[in-house]
Amino acid sequence: MQKSNDELNNADVVVRRTEAMRITGHTSVPAFYDAMARGEVPRPIKVDRRAVGWLLSELLARQRRMIAERDAAIDAKLKARAKAEDTGKAATIVEDVTAKTSATKGKSRRQAA
Repeated sequence: MQKSNDELNNADVVVRRTEAMRITGHTSVPAFYDAMARGEVPRPIKVDRRAVGWLLSELLARQRRMIAERDAAIDAKLKARAKAEDTGKAATIVEDVTAKTSATKGKSRRQAA
């Protein structure tokens, strides 16, 4: 029985440890397995009696989550920086207005005396 193109395109690919490590960015086997123990890397599936592999879709989903977390952190920092700049500008404007008001009051008092 021949599979349709849709079935082949949606089929999940199983990758072996070396490829899974490359995808996740791990350079040592112990670090890779430590990350797996912490739940940072998906668990493998049994391919046969003695071999395991990782689903490519799960590894790529992990990558997408990491990218989204990074982007959210960057956005939060940019928003905080913009808010701090706006607050700083507002404080500067208030200081300028206060200084001008104090100077004007001083002149009015001198003129009145």
